[in-house]
Amino acid sequence: MAQNIIEEPTAAVKTNFEAYAGVEPYLFVSYSHRDSDLVYTVLNALHDRKYRLWYDESCETGNDFRDELRERIRDAEAVLLFVSEASMASPFCGMEIIVAREYGKRLYPIYLDDAAVPPAFQILLANTHHSTTDNMDKLIKSMVRDLPAVAMDRLTTEDGVLMKCEDNGKSIEVGEGIREISAGAFKERRMLQVINLPQTL
Repeated sequence: MAQNIIEEPTAAVKTNFEAYAGVEPYLFVSYSHRDSDLVYTVLNALHDRKYRLWYDESCETGNDFRDELRERIRDAEAVLLFVSEASMASPFCGMEIIVAREYGKRLYPIYLDDAAVPPAFQILLANTHHSTTDNMDKLIKSMVRDLPAVAMDRLTTEDGVLMKCEDNGKSIEVGEGIREISAGAFKERRMLQVINLPQTL
C-alpha cells in the first residue's frame, strides 16, 4: 500500500546518528515530530552515551508503516515516550503506547510540557517514573541511571584495550578479543558489582 507523507515543521535540530537497525537490544522512541527540536537534543545526548535508539525519521502513514512500528516496539527492550500536547493528540503516539503495553514493554516517560494525559493513558503511565527536560544535565544522568543497560554499548575499546565502562548496571561482560584493561576503565563505577572477563585476558 502506498504511504503518505504528512507535512510537519522542519526541525532546526538534527540527529547526529541514524535509527538503530541491528539485532542488539535497543530503545524505541515515541514522539511527535512537532517536538523534534527538543526530542532530538535528548536523543543526541543519549546516543553520545552509547544508547542504541530507534526513532521514526519520517512522517509516513499507512498500514505498512503501522506494521513496522508494531514490529519495532515488539523487538525493543523498552519505550522512551516523550509526553507533550502534540504527542498526546497524535494517533500514532497513542497507538505506540497501547502496543507497548500489549507487548509488556516498560515505558520511560519524559515530559516536554504540561500536557494533560488523556484518561485512557493515565492508568498506563500511573506506575512509571516521570522525567522532565527542565534540567537537561540532570535528565540525561537520570536516564543513564534508569534506562536498561542492555540497550547501551557500555564498553569503549581501542585496538583490543578496554578504555572505559559506562556506569549503568550491576554487571558487565567483557567480550573476547580484549587483551588489556586500562587503569581507569572501571574508575568510579559505583553501580558495578560483577565483571565477567574473557579468556583472552
